[in-house]
Amino acid sequence: MIKYHKDLIQAIPPLDESTVIWRYMDFRKFQYLIHQSKLYFARIDRFIKQEELSVSEKDAYNYRLSYEELLSVCERDNKRYFVNCWSIADKDESFMWDKFVQGDGVAIKTTIGSLIRSDISDKNINISPVQYLDYGKDSVLPVPELNSFWIVVSKSDRFKEEHELRLFYHYDSLNADHIDIPVCLKTLVQEVRISPYSNDDFSNTVKSILDKAGLVTIPVSELHI
Repeated sequence: MIKYHKDLIQAIPPLDESTVIWRYMDFRKFQYLIHQSKLYFARIDRFIKQEELSVSEKDAYNYRLSYEELLSVCERDNKRYFVNCWSIADKDESFMWDKFVQGDGVAIKTTIGSLIRSDISDKNINISPVQYLDYGKDSVLPVPELNSFWIVVSKSDRFKEEHELRLFYHYDSLNADHIDIPVCLKTLVQEVRISPYSNDDFSNTVKSILDKAGLVTIPVSELHI
């Protein structure tokens, strides 16, 4: 089940379940989601830049460790976290299309509540908005609790316009590149928005995939910019 991490609630207030969120993806990832009825969780150290999976000199000072010692602990733990990322916004944003979709692709529109209710797995999945920091001066790890999950929900303030929401899962295996979390697509997907950079007939392809999956009632809309 998806739930707010008990240690995050006070520091990062939970968002309202009616909050609209988007997940941008290329055609291959969209096919995977619809055909598998699973959310793809990538191991975080395989796709996030290492300078983001970091701590600050201030953190090392707070915990009376050398910066190298603290970074070593966090780098070890990062290999055990798997994430699935969304964007919090009332509408899809043109810069997000530019950044995450090249050519044929879609954005899945839903709400935080629908995302939470769509999970039909038996795993403990955590959810949190990302906190954006200046790694040169801000503390990533709140005192007095040294817990590496803060690394997973922290990101450079250079990316704050993304308004990212992350699902994350702690998994002890170091051999997996990703994990899949089963979801109910009828609960999850409220709308499919076609990339403005897609081919003219791509909308029909998307509708056909949804129809074959029994998702004929999900609206498909096109964006023109």
